[in-house]
Amino acid sequence: MNTGIDLTKRLETAFDSNVSLANRSNIEIESLIDDVSKMLRNGQSKVNAILETAVDAVIMINQFGIVSDFNPAAERMFGYQPEEVVGQNIKMLMPSPYQEQHDGYLHNYMSTGEKKVIGIGREVQAKRKDGSVFDIELAVSELTLNGQNYFAGIIKDISERKQNERHLNWLATIVESSNEAIIGIDQGLKIHSWNKAAETIFGYDVEEAQEECISLLFAEEEQIELLILLQEIADGKIDRTRLETHGINKRGLEIDLSLSIAPIIENDHHISGTSIIATDITQSREIERQMERTRALAQYTLNSLNECIAILDQDGMILSVNSAWQEFVEEMQFFDEHLKEQSCFYPSAELEHDQLWDAQLQIAGQIQDLFKDDNEVEMDQFIVSDNSGERCFCIKLARFLEQEESRVVVAIDDITAEKQAHQEIEKAARAAHMANVAKTDFLTNMSHEIRTPLTAILGFAELMLEEDMDKEEQDLALQTVRRNGEHLLGIINEILDLSKIESGKLEVEHSDCDVIKLIDDLHDIMNLRAEKQNLNFTTEFATALPAIIETDSIRLKQVLFNLLGNALKFTSEGKVHLSIGSECGSSGQLRMRFEVTDSGIGIDPQSTTRLFEPFTQADNSVSRKYGGTGLGLAISKRLVGLLGGEIGVNSIPGKGSTFWFTIDCGIPAGFNTYSSLEEYRDGIQTRQEESLDVEQLDCSILLAEDGEDNRHLFDFILSQAGVRLTTVSNGAEAVKKAIDPSNQFDIILMDMQMPVMDGYLATKILRESGYNGPILALTAHAVKSMQQRSLNAGCDDIITKPVNRKKLLSILNRWDQKSFQLN
Repeated sequence: MNTGIDLTKRLETAFDSNVSLANRSNIEIESLIDDVSKMLRNGQSKVNAILETAVDAVIMINQFGIVSDFNPAAERMFGYQPEEVVGQNIKMLMPSPYQEQHDGYLHNYMSTGEKKVIGIGREVQAKRKDGSVFDIELAVSELTLNGQNYFAGIIKDISERKQNERHLNWLATIVESSNEAIIGIDQGLKIHSWNKAAETIFGYDVEEAQEECISLLFAEEEQIELLILLQEIADGKIDRTRLETHGINKRGLEIDLSLSIAPIIENDHHISGTSIIATDITQSREIERQMERTRALAQYTLNSLNECIAILDQDGMILSVNSAWQEFVEEMQFFDEHLKEQSCFYPSAELEHDQLWDAQLQIAGQIQDLFKDDNEVEMDQFIVSDNSGERCFCIKLARFLEQEESRVVVAIDDITAEKQAHQEIEKAARAAHMANVAKTDFLTNMSHEIRTPLTAILGFAELMLEEDMDKEEQDLALQTVRRNGEHLLGIINEILDLSKIESGKLEVEHSDCDVIKLIDDLHDIMNLRAEKQNLNFTTEFATALPAIIETDSIRLKQVLFNLLGNALKFTSEGKVHLSIGSECGSSGQLRMRFEVTDSGIGIDPQSTTRLFEPFTQADNSVSRKYGGTGLGLAISKRLVGLLGGEIGVNSIPGKGSTFWFTIDCGIPAGFNTYSSLEEYRDGIQTRQEESLDVEQLDCSILLAEDGEDNRHLFDFILSQAGVRLTTVSNGAEAVKKAIDPSNQFDIILMDMQMPVMDGYLATKILRESGYNGPILALTAHAVKSMQQRSLNAGCDDIITKPVNRKKLLSILNRWDQKSFQLN
């Protein structure tokens, strides 16, 4: 029987066929007995021939159970010769309990006539000569010969049939108790048999599944391919196959199936159908997927670590590594394979030194020590470096048990950056300490620098108040006060500039700059100072220069003024020389180079490296001898950077220095070039000198200023210029005066920071009330964003403090004319 046969259906068919066979046998046996009985009664001589040729065993006994006839078929069935049986009780051929019961059956029949066996076919057991028991089908009929009762029994050996029945019952039990769905389909692919497991897996009972197409059980996308396969098996093109696919149960849920498919082959080698054994692997597949997800997550977690991870067994074999470990091995450029997965971590004695990581011997020794330890879990940590000593690694080892096997996790963490950061922190700490020392020195020096001009200012102011001084003495005192005041303002401006640069709030404004005029003005100023010191000051154009460039003229002048001032300050004899040249920069813009050369004290090379740092001079003795804040060069370096250039110095101690810087700038079209200052001066017919005399102003001005001394200063300056001045001390009073119809002011000077009401709010209120006259802001803020705040509040222009008399009157004159035109 083929292993893939439809067991349930075949068992039912086989059982039905066996029953039919038994019934047919009974009919045949009874017919034969009738024929034999008639022959015996008629005394026909052919009876012996019939008994001799009968296929079934025929045994006749008398009413006492004694065997009278035993045909050849009986000889073959029981193994006895006739002479061994004839004359003996028939019960010798019966096993227990039939043997004990036989005589009782005969006696009961003869006494009562009640038939229990006679005329009724039944299945019983018989015993052969060798003692073996076998199944028979027995039909007994009663005969009367010569006035005596005989019983003829025809016996058919059904042991093979009974064995087949038992085998089929056994297979049927297996089929029904199997956890696998066992399904039989016919040649038309319709379901003919369906076991309990099929009901459990697919949810259909046998009535629902019977006669349905097998496609009912499979996902739509799987049906066509599966039906083609089943048809090829039914046609004999494929013997048997195994595959995994997706099924659909009664609830419409998808299930994972493993199928074993084979043809059902009859005894005549005819294929009558196909058997399908389906195993539900949904749970196992989910477990596998979960395990795979767990493995993937674990590997992803390991690969996401910056640490290099490897797992080793007791023999030093590297069982598993993460991606960081692989990158580490490639980066370290080991020439052999002893650090890769599935290789031995323990170094081989045959390796050359340049093929070996020196620290590997130390790590291997620590790992071996861990394996020798009896503790269940052991950890170790230490620091090693690469062969060059430039990189540092933290090694962490941990031992653990995996299914009674010891394993060691090796984690390598590159701590080079951390160590460098630690070194940088230490370096920064030292730098911070040095900066604190420098700032302390700076504050000490700054205190001296500020107190020196203040001493002169306050001293001469006191003399002028308390002493009777003639005009010459008063002029000398006033010049001293003004000179020291300007010096003090310069110190404050340097501090403010540095503060703005450090905070990133200093901005440069590129516009047209008359660079030749700027150089000419500086030449005149520096030449006067040089003559006072008996020094020779010269200016040279190294190349022809454009008259106009695009840059921030104020910041350019500030850098040149600083460098030239330093050169004159630190040169006691000889000369100071300014050289200017231009060339095409890398970006296509014009690059100008300025060099200031002096024959002064010079600077040692060690000091030049920190010369452009804030609060720094070449040494403290320089500060004490020459004075200064130590901020000029630091500010100049940052300004040059904002102008797109670089700054540097070349110096020889005792012989002098050359400070140089470059700036990138644009060139507007249509401007001339000059090869020297003389050529520039010759080309100007008349130079307009700024007049020290100021035109008289005929206007009315409202001044809002909370500082009493400042009000007196403005009153003095403006009254001499012919201004009709009205003063108030806060914004609220200014608003009240300005909106009073009886007052007509041509200009309002508004201090922006005042008590009660500041200038911002006062200006806003005036503009909202409809006042449209000029309002000029008075502010000490040099930061552009703060000046913009004044303009946003409604002011028309900015006048910065401290006030320059000539500039103040010029601005007032301009706005007085605008006010006149507006009116």
